[in-house]
Amino acid sequence: MALGAELAGLDFANLIGGPLTAAVQAQAQAAMTTVDFIRSVAFVRKNDGTIDEATLATLDFKYKVAQEGTGTPRDATLTVPLISVVPIPYVNIDDITIDFRAKITSVETLSTETDLKVDAKFKLNYKIVSLKVSVALQRKTKQAQETTRDYSMNVLIKASGQDVPEGMARVLGILEGLVKERVQ
Repeated sequence: MALGAELAGLDFANLIGGPLTAAVQAQAQAAMTTVDFIRSVAFVRKNDGTIDEATLATLDFKYKVAQEGTGTPRDATLTVPLISVVPIPYVNIDDITIDFRAKITSVETLSTETDLKVDAKFKLNYKIVSLKVSVALQRKTKQAQETTRDYSMNVLIKASGQDVPEGMARVLGILEGLVKERVQ
């Protein structure tokens, strides 16, 4: 098979498209993981285990404050939406590098060895003449073809944490307004 035909026989759509498709699917999966995380952290779970998307999960921080004027300690509570104090996982694929290398080596050898032997003996005795001739021809032909295929593919994907999307930043800003301090 010709070297060009070897390369033409490779499925480049899958070699290059496969890692790209996998990266897009990974990005989509990461986005759904973020959605699932927000749902599981931001809202209260009902007794049956389902999420109550009408009730925010909150943290209550209890502490003492001094009453103005008298300095008497009083109990205080700071209520904070849970989603506003935990890092939300956002992952973004920044760069994909696909490095494909193909090395095809084809070696064809043809060798012929010819070996010719001639052996002649001549004897002369009184009334007897003898002639002995031997001829040997030996021919060896060797033909070999060797094709070596060496493929390597490296896929490098660089991902990083992403800033909070603008929409979520606005939601978190609104939630900051829900932070309440109650002094008793």
